[in-house]
Amino acid sequence: MRIVSLTLLCVLAACSDSGSDAPDPPDTPVDCAAGTEPQAGACVACDDGTFSADGTECVAWSDCDAGSEPSNTPSATQDRACAACADGQFSVGGTDDCAPYSACAAGTEPANTPSATQDRQCDACAVGTFSAGGTDECVAWSTCAPGEGVVSEPTASSDRECAACADGTFSAGGADACVAWSLCAAGTEPSNTPTATEDRTCDGCDTGTYSAGGTDDCVAWSLCAAGEGATNVPDASTDRSCAACATGTFSPGGTGACLTWTDCSPGNEPSNVPTASTDRTCAACATGTYSDTANTACVAWTDCQPGQEVAASGTATADRTCRSCGVGEFTDVSNAPECTLWSECGDDVVEVSGTTSSDRLCCDVDTVGSDCSYDIADWALVYDLDIPVTGEWNVLADVPYAVDNSGIVGAYSKIGYLLELDDEYIWAEFNDVSGDDATEIGVPVDWVYDTNITGLTLRSNSSNVVEVDGQGGNIEFWHFNYSPGGDGVYDTDDEIGPTADGFGSMQIHRGSRTEMAFNRWTVASTNEVGIGPRAAAPFDYTNTSNAGTFSTRRLRIYVLPQNGTTFAPGANRLTR
Repeated sequence: MRIVSLTLLCVLAACSDSGSDAPDPPDTPVDCAAGTEPQAGACVACDDGTFSADGTECVAWSDCDAGSEPSNTPSATQDRACAACADGQFSVGGTDDCAPYSACAAGTEPANTPSATQDRQCDACAVGTFSAGGTDECVAWSTCAPGEGVVSEPTASSDRECAACADGTFSAGGADACVAWSLCAAGTEPSNTPTATEDRTCDGCDTGTYSAGGTDDCVAWSLCAAGEGATNVPDASTDRSCAACATGTFSPGGTGACLTWTDCSPGNEPSNVPTASTDRTCAACATGTYSDTANTACVAWTDCQPGQEVAASGTATADRTCRSCGVGEFTDVSNAPECTLWSECGDDVVEVSGTTSSDRLCCDVDTVGSDCSYDIADWALVYDLDIPVTGEWNVLADVPYAVDNSGIVGAYSKIGYLLELDDEYIWAEFNDVSGDDATEIGVPVDWVYDTNITGLTLRSNSSNVVEVDGQGGNIEFWHFNYSPGGDGVYDTDDEIGPTADGFGSMQIHRGSRTEMAFNRWTVASTNEVGIGPRAAAPFDYTNTSNAGTFSTRRLRIYVLPQNGTTFAPGANRLTR
């Protein structure tokens, strides 16, 4: 190589053996070792990329041909050696190693047949085909079978994916996805059984039936239960709606609306209690009853009470009306057609004034009781006392008697007390407990009777007293203070206290009833009086301080003489 270069230089410079400037002929050739070459009589190492196997000349390493690759590492003493590419590999030559054929990317397919000298070439898949790459050819996308649906759309690199339709869906196959079975519209019902390959079909409901749609079959319109009424008109898509009948309406059920209860007109009354399922029925008022407003029960005509007369007779639609009797008139039976004038009394009688419900009584002066039939003509008056509002009596002389016959009284068998309070009075008699001592039958200012009695007879014109004959009882006559008995109430079993002249009690009792009471006369305070038991505790009038509420307060005390004993003339007359 070096020699060639020198020769070329000589040529370019028109070298000739005849030139006076020609160089001296080369030195004597030298033997160079492999990897070197002779230059100017010396051996020079081969340049990088060249070699000399015999030391004569350094030459460039050889390039491998296409289809082969270097099989050694060239050096200064050895040229590059090449070997054919293995099957499935290629090389374009030179210094390149053989490489495997390229694999086509997904979505492409081979466009040539690769060789040792040429790599594989690829083209994109046509529309409607796909390839996963490598050496695969593009193939047409798959289609789904009936009953299967697309779950993944195809691309150039992936096939269409199909799966069996889930329950409730269907597909005819091909490129369609599975879709839900159709729901029938309101007013229709399914006419087939849908499958994975066939959708649901629907037909209209028959008259008298309905369906809300969906998967429901048509069913008959509902009937309302008793007590409910229809609130709409049903159709093919809507059932009959029902609601409980409002108060005052009813329905026997079925297809109708709730209806208003029948009104019973005046003169009639309901014969049943209407309900949400039954109407009101009516019946005419019976004789003696009436109804003056709709839907009310017939009620008995008002009874005109004693003391009234009928002002207007009752009818089926109007009550009987009453009018009170006037002064000097009375009726003593119910529903009297008219009031009657009081009777006229003659001479030498005690007139007990009539009321609107009772005639005037023409009583003998010596009779008592509600009908003036109890004769006390044989009784003798011992004491007569107009009870003041207040009293402070501690000895017999303190009591302001208007009459005091106690000093002329002989033997007697019974004691009688006549207490008058305004228009009411009570006569109470019982067998003697005093031992014929008339000084101890009046107001008990200095003596005590807390004892049972016998032969108790009561007469009164007060409705608060029950007239009895010969009954047992007890009396609480004392000038001491006292307290309630075991029941904690002032009544018929009070307990006498330790303080004399502390309060005072003059009470006659029958069983649990206080029939006559005169209290609180030992202290400077308002007296207490009563006929018959008080309506509420204290039943014996204790602590009521009520004497001032009466205009007339008169107490008379009698005895029944024994064995024909008589007293001073006139002493035994009732001065009523």
